[in-house]
Amino acid sequence: PAFFAFSTFVMSLLLVSSATGQTIWEENFEDETTSSATSSFAGNNWSATSTGSGTMSILNGPDGLGFEFDNTPNTTHTCTWTSEAIDITGYTVSSGANASSVTYAVSGSGGSPTFSHNVAITGNSATITITIVMPNKKSRIIDSIKLSGTCTPSTWYADDDGDGLGDSSSTTSACSQPAGYVADLTDLCDDTSACNYDANSNANASCQTNDACGVCGGTGVDVDSDGVCDDVDSCTDTSACNYTANPTAACSFDAVTWYEDADGDGLGDPAVSQTACSQPAGYVDNNTDDDPTLNPGLYAGTVLYPGDVYFSYAAEGYSGIGASHIAFTLLKDVVAGTKLVLSPSLQWAGDNWIAGSGTTAYEWTAPADGVAEGTEVILYDIQNTGRTDGSSAEAKCDTTGNLVRRNTGNTNLEGGVQCGTYRSLTTTLDFFTWVTPASWIFQPDTAWDISQVGNSDNDGQCRHLTCLGFDLEYANPNGLASGSVYPGSNTGTGTLIAGSSWGASMDPEFSFEDNLFYISSQWSYSGGSSPIPFTNVADELSPVTLKQTVSFSAAGGSTPSYTSTVAVSITDYSAAYADLDFNPNGCISLPQSIGWDALTTGPGAPIGSPGGSATLNITVDNSISLSVDVADAVACNDINVTTGAFAACDGMGRELSVNGDIALGATATFDGGAGTLKMAGLTLQTLDANNYSDPTSTKVQLNNLQVLKNKVTKVSGHVRMKPGGAMTFDDLAVNDELALDTENASSITFESDGT
Repeated sequence: PAFFAFSTFVMSLLLVSSATGQTIWEENFEDETTSSATSSFAGNNWSATSTGSGTMSILNGPDGLGFEFDNTPNTTHTCTWTSEAIDITGYTVSSGANASSVTYAVSGSGGSPTFSHNVAITGNSATITITIVMPNKKSRIIDSIKLSGTCTPSTWYADDDGDGLGDSSSTTSACSQPAGYVADLTDLCDDTSACNYDANSNANASCQTNDACGVCGGTGVDVDSDGVCDDVDSCTDTSACNYTANPTAACSFDAVTWYEDADGDGLGDPAVSQTACSQPAGYVDNNTDDDPTLNPGLYAGTVLYPGDVYFSYAAEGYSGIGASHIAFTLLKDVVAGTKLVLSPSLQWAGDNWIAGSGTTAYEWTAPADGVAEGTEVILYDIQNTGRTDGSSAEAKCDTTGNLVRRNTGNTNLEGGVQCGTYRSLTTTLDFFTWVTPASWIFQPDTAWDISQVGNSDNDGQCRHLTCLGFDLEYANPNGLASGSVYPGSNTGTGTLIAGSSWGASMDPEFSFEDNLFYISSQWSYSGGSSPIPFTNVADELSPVTLKQTVSFSAAGGSTPSYTSTVAVSITDYSAAYADLDFNPNGCISLPQSIGWDALTTGPGAPIGSPGGSATLNITVDNSISLSVDVADAVACNDINVTTGAFAACDGMGRELSVNGDIALGATATFDGGAGTLKMAGLTLQTLDANNYSDPTSTKVQLNNLQVLKNKVTKVSGHVRMKPGGAMTFDDLAVNDELALDTENASSITFESDGT
């Protein structure tokens, strides 16, 4: 019936009593659940009783949950609602019957119920009592019961660490104690990160931190902020080259020189450097890179340079010539796995091979024991149809007693031993003769792929070593008809052999263009069979390497010694293919001994005059033996035998006149033969045998020794005179003298010839 009353009658809202000040306590019943009782009812913060048979309920009213008293019988009944004890500390609250400190809202209609309240105060607590006298069969809802009062706000102090002591610097103003605040203001440190914080102690002190030395509340300094106190920090200047945290040495400002490693091989470029305390990116601490553009890790085996290899032989299998061959000669020792590519078709465009030009190429791989310098390697029968599948075929070279030579009928090559293998990289098998404008030898990097030619990513690491032909730039100088002309272009630009010759921008030291290769059936290099192991520059006779003795190009205006068989014309060629006209070049090597005569006569002779000259300095090395085998008397200045031997007079009665000093290496020898060694200088001369610890040594043996020109000749080490030999001085000289070195053990030993 009560709920019906609410839903069918216009509700009225009555605000009972009025109060001013701050709200201390409020009950809006929103923390209750809908329920009901008769004589006794209790909520979370209140309790209620009723007389008679009235019902007390928590139910939804116009403003949410509220407290309803519904008097169902026909007589008047009373409901008494009482609050919990309310803390009013710090507040002034009016008390007594219908005190103004209490307000509450009443809703409902019909009848004339009466409402009254009372505020009872005991100490710092107050209790609200509301009495409702309800006529028969009427109901009302009360809600928003508030107790208000006035106060003078107190100051409260933050207690962040919960130790019961407040921080005097952090306050709030409130009538009652806020959460996290206390009335005390004696806490000097509530920072739990402080090194002196103690939550369990009331013996307070101001918050402190550790200094750089780790002392709580200390005053140690750490200027470089490395966590090390300056009084124990050896270096506090962060700009020092050796600055580190926790240093053990005094500051140093000596920067290091770093060298660029552009090719990433761990070796630095001596020409590009910078000084820095620490290693810059792309730099290393050494300057030992002979080739700053080269990373040897990109290549299999030995890395080769221009001048390390040259074309030495080619033949085309046609008519009377039984098979096609191509050969090259190495002028450097190579290890197992070293690879070279030979191609009569590839054309270079500046930074890549021209796309489509890689129709023919052969890749050679060095054998397990490597290949020695001077070896001519022949790729046998390169146009054999069995090569189109890329399978390996034998390459051959000379060995003692088994040379690669023409067979009896001069139709093909025979002999030799295996010298690595080769394979065709393409299905087209072509030759290096006839109308082949230019042929290349290059060393590919391990990632190079002939099927991908035409871009610098694939081709840019190829090491171009030599180029040979009759038209290196593909200019068609022979005026071939359009049906026979070879299309394309070729250049040395962007390669290791770049230069300014042949119209192809190539270095003539590593390339050669000549019409002898045009419409040829075969050709061979023939200029390296008798290399001379010495060279003479400005009266300095010095040993040379095998590479230095071979001129396979047109450097310095020279003409290399190539021989070819050339057809009469491009249409009259049968005679050129009748048979093989010459053998391959063959393996070459420096001679282990050579006579004076070979150095004074013939082409390329480095001395020229059989008698030498008083200004000629001689150096013997590479374990070569040089003997004087020409002229009755020869002259020179200094003689330096590093390794090898020098035979001064070759067993004959010749004279060797020396104007300078003679010096020997640890293993070198000097033999005066049956002739005379004349020490003919105008000032002190030295003969250094370099055998100080062995007085029986025969490193230096002389037949006759003459000391001339009024001066001293000093012997250092041990010199042995041959039996019957003699030492003489100028007849009229008064100052000629032979002296023994006093700083090294030295002697001259004479032997009788028995007469």
